[in-house]
Amino acid sequence: MLEYSGVDMKKQTEYKIGEVATLLGINTSVLRFWEKEFPWIVPKRTEKKHRVYTDESIRKVRVIQTLLYDKGMTIEGAKKLLANTPDITIDSIHFLGEESTQMQRPAEGNMTAIIEELEELRSMLSFSQHERK
Repeated sequence: MLEYSGVDMKKQTEYKIGEVATLLGINTSVLRFWEKEFPWIVPKRTEKKHRVYTDESIRKVRVIQTLLYDKGMTIEGAKKLLANTPDITIDSIHFLGEESTQMQRPAEGNMTAIIEELEELRSMLSFSQHERK
């Protein structure tokens, strides 16, 4: 059973989206967004279409939260990792080599090169617009 302060997790088997957001320290909008981005997260729905999370779905959200927030991975990188290792756990994430998570996030040097290239393109476009006038 999961352990969190503020909600009696031992008596519950299903949790509302607001409870899960509080437990994990994130906004409900983040949970909704992650549901769209990660088909790995599929909370149950009540008859009134309210989201209901189980211990297993909360575990999956925690994995995504750890990959994105703690490991600094991009959403696309986390999607690829989850596609290749659907049984990943929080514990196994900590054993991932730095190379595994680093290749999933943009390198600062690459970002600098991309920014420089974009600035060059902008100046070329700006010059091109002046010629047309």
